[in-house]
Amino acid sequence: MRGFTLIEVIIYIALLGLLLITALSTLYPLMRTAEMQAELVSDTLEVSFVTQKIAWLISQHATIEIPSENATSSLLTISTPHHETHSMRLQNGAIELSLDSEPFIPITKIHTTVQSFVVTHVPPDQIRGRALEITFVLNNTSYGPIRYDSFY
Repeated sequence: MRGFTLIEVIIYIALLGLLLITALSTLYPLMRTAEMQAELVSDTLEVSFVTQKIAWLISQHATIEIPSENATSSLLTISTPHHETHSMRLQNGAIELSLDSEPFIPITKIHTTVQSFVVTHVPPDQIRGRALEITFVLNNTSYGPIRYDSFY
């Protein structure tokens, strides 16, 4: 007699199924962790890019249109020494940038959702001078306040 009986084949298939289920249930959390890490790295890079663009924008200024002390705005507008006007704002879930009064273009990625972008004018105190504080919420995580002291 050669080959396997039907009952042996069923037992082998059942054992193989149990092994596969065990392997997949072990691998799924690892795959999910890797996916979450990739999202975190992507968000971190996005935040770094946005904060670098804000710092660059502020470093270009001759004047900055800011809210009154302790007030907030969702628009940051600067004028350069060359009389160009640059602006940054939140629009449709993206942070947008306009250079020299050109149309606004998004600087955040498509998969990134920005829920808020707030510019606050912080008055001087006994230790520090006036400052801008910028806070934004990206993919449901708040970043900031990021303080910019050197614009006056």
